[in-house]
Amino acid sequence: MIKVAIAWQYLNTAETASALELLDREQAMIYRLIHGRAGKP
Repeated sequence: MIKVAIAWQYLNTAETASALELLDREQAMIYRLIHGRAGKP
């Protein structure tokens, strides 16, 4: 939804940069919980 708000120009990228970084980190943590770390047997 944040990317839609940026596309519709309700928000700009400077306002949402920190939120997008946190969401990316959260997504990575969830992925590792489900799939495990790379190189781990």
